[in-house]
Amino acid sequence: MKNQLANRLALMFSAGALSLTAVAAQAQEISPPEPRPASSTTRAQVLTDLADYRAAGLAQAWRGENTPDVNSNAYRAGQQRYQHTAAQPVSRADVQRDLAAWHDAGLAQAWQGEITPDLGSQAYQAREQQYEAARG
Repeated sequence: MKNQLANRLALMFSAGALSLTAVAAQAQEISPPEPRPASSTTRAQVLTDLADYRAAGLAQAWRGENTPDVNSNAYRAGQQRYQHTAAQPVSRADVQRDLAAWHDAGLAQAWQGEITPDLGSQAYQAREQQYEAARG
């Protein structure tokens, strides 16, 4: 009988100790994640940079299943065009003209919704060529 009582007390004591440990663990202060610094890049700047990247031929080089030969003369020339163009200032009128060409070519409509358009389709490539021709 004394053994049973001692076992029950030991069990109750163990359960109480485990509960206190769990409560103490939960009570530890949880620190919020570090806030990310706000970007100083505007949406227009990002779109302009993307347009420069495409105009240099780098977006086309990365299409498909294979990684482009980044050491080739053609790829390096594209990189140089991109870096040179990206360093040039762009006016608001330039961005608006580019956006109008994007819409006129039907690319804005192609990118509507949640599904990525078929970039390899003839219809999409025709729209992209129309856009590039309008940009000059």
